[in-house]
Amino acid sequence: MHALRQRLGVRGLGLLLIWVTWSLIGLGVYQDESVTAAGAPHLIIPAHIRAALWLASGTLALVLACSRRWDRLALLAAVLMPTVPVTSYLWAWIVYISPGGEPGYPGGWYNAAIHAVLVAYVLLVAGIVDVPHRDREQA
Repeated sequence: MHALRQRLGVRGLGLLLIWVTWSLIGLGVYQDESVTAAGAPHLIIPAHIRAALWLASGTLALVLACSRRWDRLALLAAVLMPTVPVTSYLWAWIVYISPGGEPGYPGGWYNAAIHAVLVAYVLLVAGIVDVPHRDREQA
């Protein structure tokens, strides 16, 4: 773990955890194609495509994290996928609570909140400033 931390830095380790999380989400989306929420626009996209996008953005974030020079781009790649469901579910909930709120989705607020936490996690990782490690200074 120490060698991995030296290689990636703390922000890179955060991106590694993002990759694990996004991969699990992608696999879950792919496995459970039956999930439908009428009115959540992003769910119009077939599950296998959404799953591939989660896996691709997480993998891109991990690959770019290996080069500290590109870690900002890695964070951008990581924040894109949870941002889509936040807006989609929030929209579906707003439609639901609006007069004549069909087709809306009553659980949209909850799903939007869960995905907003993922966005916040990426922003938290983005705020990490890696300080030089003593072992690197001596090298």
